[in-house]
Formats: sequence, C-alpha cells, structure tokens
Amino acid sequence: MASEFFIPTPSPLVPVQIVIRYGKCPGDACTTGEQLFVTGEHDAISKFLSEKPGYWKVNPVEAVRELIELQIADIPNLVGPPIDILYVDKNGARWVQKKDQCPDM
Repeated sequence: MASEFFIPTPSPLVPVQIVIRYGKCPGDACTTGEQLFVTGEHDAISKFLSEKPGYWKVNPVEAVRELIELQIADIPNLVGPPIDILYVDKNGARWVQKKDQCPDM
C-alpha cells in the first residue's frame, strides 16, 4: 500500500521542516511497517536503541518519553524539559504531552 512518509529535517539553525515522501509501507524505507524518527540531539538515544532496537515498540509513547529523558541526562546543557510529544498515526496527529505554548491541533 502506498503511503506518505513524514521526514523531519533537523537543523540547529532553522526551525524543523517536514519533507513528505511517498512510498510503500512495508517496503521502501519502511521495511517493517513502522518508522521511528529521531531529530535534534540524539547520540544517547541512538546508542541505547542500537543495543535495544525494539525497545520503543512495546509502549511507544512511554518509550519516547524515556528516550528523551535519557538524552536530557546525557547532555543537560543542550537538551532539557519541558518535553512535548506528538503522536501521529493513520488517524492523524494528537498531542500526548505539550506545554501551553504549543497550539492545539
């Protein structure tokens, strides 16, 4: 089935932009039927996931929260709270956790 891939383009100099690509899922860049996008500072997250690649699949929202907290602990001078979590699936997007400054959707 053809689907859209929403790929954030991280840059420390400009706001995050989203690139939309079309492809097959599973297939193309989405071999398992799932995709995880990590943007910004993510060395601690990437290292953790290389050792436990399926960690985020059991409870994705809680895993994302824990992975971000892991990154905060790794470099608190660059990454810190508050944490905003936007959940996106075939039904659309919904805020799981957001600060007051983030607009409602």
